[in-house]
Amino acid sequence: QQDFNSTDEITQLAEGSLVLVEDGHLPGGIAGRIYRYRGYVADYQEPFAGEDDFDGFVDGDTVESVEGSIYRWNPDDEDDEYTEETIDFEDAGWQPLAPNRRNLSTEDYGNTRLWELADGTITARAIAVSVAGSLGSKLGVSISGAGAESLNSISSATQAVVAGSVLESGGFVQVVAHDTSKIVSTIDAWAVALAAGDIGAGLSVGYGYAENEIGGAVHAYLRNSKVSADGAVAVRAESSQAIDATVLAGSVALAAGKAAVAISATGVWVTNDLNLEVLAAIEGDGTDKNAVTASGVTVEAEDSSVIRSEAGAVSVAATFGKIGLSVAVGLARAENSFGNKIHANIQDISVETTKDDVVVNATQRALLTSLTYASTAAVTVSLSPAGGAVTAGVVTSINSLSADVSAAINNADITSLREVLVEAKDTSEAESTLKN
Repeated sequence: QQDFNSTDEITQLAEGSLVLVEDGHLPGGIAGRIYRYRGYVADYQEPFAGEDDFDGFVDGDTVESVEGSIYRWNPDDEDDEYTEETIDFEDAGWQPLAPNRRNLSTEDYGNTRLWELADGTITARAIAVSVAGSLGSKLGVSISGAGAESLNSISSATQAVVAGSVLESGGFVQVVAHDTSKIVSTIDAWAVALAAGDIGAGLSVGYGYAENEIGGAVHAYLRNSKVSADGAVAVRAESSQAIDATVLAGSVALAAGKAAVAISATGVWVTNDLNLEVLAAIEGDGTDKNAVTASGVTVEAEDSSVIRSEAGAVSVAATFGKIGLSVAVGLARAENSFGNKIHANIQDISVETTKDDVVVNATQRALLTSLTYASTAAVTVSLSPAGGAVTAGVVTSINSLSADVSAAINNADITSLREVLVEAKDTSEAESTLKN
C-alpha cells in the first residue's frame, strides 16, 4: 500500500516512502506502479579534508554536513570554486537544501538515483564495482573485473472454481481469478583499471546478466453446476503480470607510459520470458442437471502482461605514451518473449439470459518495450606514428510475441433475450530500439 500519490504536491519524504503514479502523470514514471524513494545522496560527505582527489567544489556540488544537513555550492558567479578543505557553511555561496521535501506532482519517477519500482512480487538488485590501479617505475599492470547476475522466476497457479454446486442468488454471481505477479530486476556492474609505468598495461572487464521468467496459469471455472441468479453471472480470468529489467555494465581502462596498452570489454545479456495460460469457462457434462440462468452471462479471459527491458554496455579505453594501443569492445544482447494462451468458452451446458447478452470474450493486449545499446570509445595519444585505437560495438535484440487466443461456444444450448457475442482479439504491441 502506497504512502502518497503522484497528485500530492509538496510532501516530506523519508527513505523508503512509497508513491503511486496516477494516470496522466507526465514528468516520468509508469502509471499504476508504486515507486520507493531511495533517499537523497549528496555528492560529498563530511569529513573529507585531506582526501587525495579533493580539488574544490564547483557550482551545483552538494555536501552532507556532519550533522546530516544538505548544502549546495551555488555562488553568484557559477565559475567560482570553493577550495577550502574545511567548510564554513555560513560562507556566501552555500545554500541549505531540504532534498527530502519534494513536489510529487512534478517528480520524475524514472530518475533511478532517487526512485525504484517497489511493487514487484520479486524485487532484485545486484551491484558490482571493481577498481584496480598500479604505478611502477618500469612496469605497471592493472587488471579489473566486475560482474553481476540476477536469476528470477515466478511459477504460480491462480484458480477460482465453482464445481458440482447448486447456486441460487437474488443478486449477481462472480467467479474471478486475477494474477498481478511482478519481477523488478536491476543490475549495475562497473570495472575500472588504471596503470602507469615505462610500460603501462590496463585490462578492464564488466559483465551483467539477468534472466527473468514468469509462468503459470490463471483459471476461472464454473463447472458442472446449476446456477440461478436474478443478477448477472460473470466468470473472469485476468492476468496483468509484468517484468521490468534493467541491466547496465561499464568498463574503463586507462594506461600511460612509453609503451601503453589499454583494453576494455563489456558484455550485457538479459532474457525475459512470459508464458501464461489464462482460461475462463462455463462447462457442464452435457446433461440437463447443469444449467445457468441469469439476467446476463459473461465469460472473459484477458491478459495485459508487460515486459520492459533495458540492456546497456559502456566500454572506454585510453592510452597516453610514445607508443599506444587502445581497444574498447561493447556487447549488448536482449531476448524477450511472450508465449501466452488465452481461452474463453462455454461448453456442454444450457445457458439462458432474461435481460442482457451472452458474452464470450478472449483478449490479449501484451506490451513489450526493449532498449538495447552499446557505447564504446577508444582513444590513443601517441608521441610517435606507432599508435592505434580500435573500437567495436555489437547490439542484438530478439523479440517474440506468440499467442493462442480463442473464444468459443461448443455443444451448448444458448437462449439469450438480447445478443450472443463471441470475440477473440489480440492487440499486443512490441517496440524495440537498438543504439550503437
